[in-house]
Amino acid sequence: MKDQTMGHGLFIAVGFVCVGLLIAFLFPIVRDVITDATSKKPTVPTSMIVTPAKQTNLIITLPDEAVQAA
Repeated sequence: MKDQTMGHGLFIAVGFVCVGLLIAFLFPIVRDVITDATSKKPTVPTSMIVTPAKQTNLIITLPDEAVQAA
């Protein structure tokens, strides 16, 4: 029983060490990525060139009007 207890304790200790190392390495990387993303905001154009659309006549007929016209 004591052998199993030592094994479980070592398993938990190694797990904590692995999680601690993972957090220690990933935290600076994630912080740098977030800082870079917030510091590089997109530029908003100050003026836009708008070209007029070609005008066409639009005729809308409803189903009731089509039957009466025929």
